[in-house]
Amino acid sequence: MLPPELAAKVDAWLADEVDEADRAELAGLARQAAQAASPGETGPGGAGQDGTGQDEASAALAELTDRFGGRLEFGTAGLRGAVGAGPN
Repeated sequence: MLPPELAAKVDAWLADEVDEADRAELAGLARQAAQAASPGETGPGGAGQDGTGQDEASAALAELTDRFGGRLEFGTAGLRGAVGAGPN
């Protein structure tokens, strides 16, 4: 499940995102991360209720946390790292 603070940031970004591909990518990550199984909500093999693997959900949550954990910093050498939806 997405932490409420992170979910609010993602929702705000999605509301303003004009690029359909970025919106779809970010919404997909949010759906995957939201499917992370909480204790007592695991299915076969420790997967979420719909069968999404816990590893995939954890990776999606980590990706969203990174993307919304700060702002992209610029240096004298220009951009560093992947460019995608989210402030980081």
